[in-house]
Amino acid sequence: MKFLGVVLMVTLCCNIVIAEENLYTVQKGDTLEKIAKENLQDASLWPQLAKYNSISNPDVIKAEQKIVIPEKTQLLIKVQQKEKLEARVDTLEKKLSQLRGIRRETLFEDNFESKTSVEDQKEWNFPSGGRWGISTSGSRVLEQSNRNAPNSAALVGEKDWASYVVQAELRIDHSGDAGVFAYWNSTLENYRLRTSDVHKKLQIAKRVLIEQGRYGNIYLNEIDLHLKDNRWYIFQFEVTTHDAYTYLKAKVWPKGESEPGTWLLEASDHTPERYESGKAGVWTIKGGTSYKGTKFDNFKVFKNLPVKP
Repeated sequence: MKFLGVVLMVTLCCNIVIAEENLYTVQKGDTLEKIAKENLQDASLWPQLAKYNSISNPDVIKAEQKIVIPEKTQLLIKVQQKEKLEARVDTLEKKLSQLRGIRRETLFEDNFESKTSVEDQKEWNFPSGGRWGISTSGSRVLEQSNRNAPNSAALVGEKDWASYVVQAELRIDHSGDAGVFAYWNSTLENYRLRTSDVHKKLQIAKRVLIEQGRYGNIYLNEIDLHLKDNRWYIFQFEVTTHDAYTYLKAKVWPKGESEPGTWLLEASDHTPERYESGKAGVWTIKGGTSYKGTKFDNFKVFKNLPVKP
């Protein structure tokens, strides 16, 4: 299957070379937005330019790096072709994974399309306030829009849910942080995959009792990961319960791109106070005065199960 992906991508790359192109040498202080504005007269085309050049991290380009700049129409056509091709390869790889012995059992799924107000969200509860509702962002989404709410959660499921994957699409509107819950037993007892430092870090955190009457976070693992304002990302958080520990794995990727083949973060909790089951959900917090809320979509909770022979 990997060979098929390589063949398809090589075919596409060959097609790209045929198009009329210019070769730009990155200068000190350049950004992809600046390059797109100066060479394509449209700064908003920087994501397409990154994808066209297979730049995995658009925030990091180096002086003397070569950037291929095609004619604008050709750029849009080829990037669209590449996205469709990547989606096909991704679908085939997922099917192959299933054939190798993995299937999913869905515990809960909600795309919010059948809901028009918070009163319709009967499966959800909101234990820590905020202004939760249904809004339109191309489609209906769950939104927390209270700019003054310090800490807001929305939850589904049962306390005996264990060994599952929680996945959600989210978009942070300006200066806030957000993420997903797993093994939620109370506002003060849960695991979460979250951004931090106004979405500049990605963390696996454990909410715990620090001392009598005071709770805080233990950060089991973290990496630098800068999420852009007003852009949709997919968060996936897998938590499994074992006899002596709880194991946590996480990945985040931009919506519209292929799911990474490896986990970005992994951690384990071997303490006697580890959580072994609990509800799932989403979470957001104000991170600055320009915070305009967080939107969530396509929320799923599922188990990975072996296929019976």
